[in-house]
Amino acid sequence: MDRVKKERKIPVVVTMADVCCSGGYMIACVADTLFAPRGTMTGSIGCIMQIPNFEGLSKKLGVTYVTIKAGKMKDIGNPSREMTEEEKEYLNGFARETHDIFRNLVLSHRPDIKNQDEMFDGRPVGAVQARENGLIDEFGGYYDAYDHLLHLMGEDNDKHVEFWQIEHKKGFLLRLLGGQTLLSGKDILSLLTDSAIRIR
Repeated sequence: MDRVKKERKIPVVVTMADVCCSGGYMIACVADTLFAPRGTMTGSIGCIMQIPNFEGLSKKLGVTYVTIKAGKMKDIGNPSREMTEEEKEYLNGFARETHDIFRNLVLSHRPDIKNQDEMFDGRPVGAVQARENGLIDEFGGYYDAYDHLLHLMGEDNDKHVEFWQIEHKKGFLLRLLGGQTLLSGKDILSLLTDSAIRIR
């Protein structure tokens, strides 16, 4: 979206659905104007890693692991053993670095966010709190955003706007994992967007 704004000089308006948190907000915050219904959950500007430890279960089942590695950090996150303090500190540093990138990206597009200690600590917030603190601009849904886009374009009708539908069918693996898998940027946009507006 940032390239659309800068290179093509096209206004970008985003409307959120029920949930637009974390990576969803990272994409949405680039917009010139951000709408959300009052029931939307958004924010969650943070970074998280959750690494399971199956060591106790493996012992009960009589399963053992042999790890062959070169480099002491090569098996960081190995679920067959407890993580060392050195490994935890390294991953904490990685999470803090990623969080800083996320925070700076949001602030580059929305520099007037209030109560930044709270808004950037990873908490999800409702649309009312998001608007009070500058994470979104207006309450509203699809048609409110559409009318606002026409206003930004200086149009009184949609003769220069073409609607098109994006369909995304989840594959078996994605359904099985409940969406917990790595997706390309194209896949993410397809999942986040039910429909889009293209300017002719």
